[in-house]
Amino acid sequence: MHIGLSLGINNPILRATIGGVTPPLDTYTGAQTAWSVARQLWTAYSGPLIIVRRDSDNAEQDISLLRGAVAFIAEEGCPSYFAEVADLLGWAYLQGFITVSEILSFFDDACEKSPISSELRSLAGLCGALDSAGQEHALPNLQSATVAYFSDSVYDEVTDEDIFSSLAPDDTYGAEQRLFEVISDKILDLGISLDEGQISEIAEVYDVRERMDEYFKEDNYKSDIATPQSSDNIDEIEDLFDRSELDKFHEPEGHGAPSNNAFNADA
Repeated sequence: MHIGLSLGINNPILRATIGGVTPPLDTYTGAQTAWSVARQLWTAYSGPLIIVRRDSDNAEQDISLLRGAVAFIAEEGCPSYFAEVADLLGWAYLQGFITVSEILSFFDDACEKSPISSELRSLAGLCGALDSAGQEHALPNLQSATVAYFSDSVYDEVTDEDIFSSLAPDDTYGAEQRLFEVISDKILDLGISLDEGQISEIAEVYDVRERMDEYFKEDNYKSDIATPQSSDNIDEIEDLFDRSELDKFHEPEGHGAPSNNAFNADA
């Protein structure tokens, strides 16, 4: 009896299915039994990948072929919220379950759906998993989607505190430089790199002068200028001054200015 056994996704026979190549048992005939915990080994097989049983009640459930499930998701197109789908497809691509063309089809569709920051992060991870040719195709769409999102949401992504907390009220130039840095850092944190022109395009949407005026009017701003003395402090200072003046007229003879008696004696 011939037994075909496949246990890992790095097995060369398993990886031969990448890109739509015929499953191995369609080519290598003669095996009476074959197992795989990763993918379909024979085109004619339409059953589950595995059957799992729950210990608590012995309930069983069929787990479908993973490659078929992933392909179905990819072919269905991009859903409204797709961060988790993008993560799944990135993993599936690395395992050889789907092709570059399937990834790029999903990617292009996703970039047209006005992705938010969490989705941009997932798309960046997906783009990074592709080969150089795939990245060359995907990156411009990812960058365009990033510029569009941050241009629409710059006031949500960038707070006034991020920009003005360490600046003087009239330092407009410093605020503009700080804005550029904050936007760059937030986009890099998503795993995306934009050129200076693209970041400047986003920064132009942010009204630095208006936001600066608003920020420095708010109660949470504390000026570095010394706080004026309270009335209680002023009263204490005046009281000390009055007492020091009074002490001049009670100094003992031989200290300070000469007494009247000493002056008369000299006369």
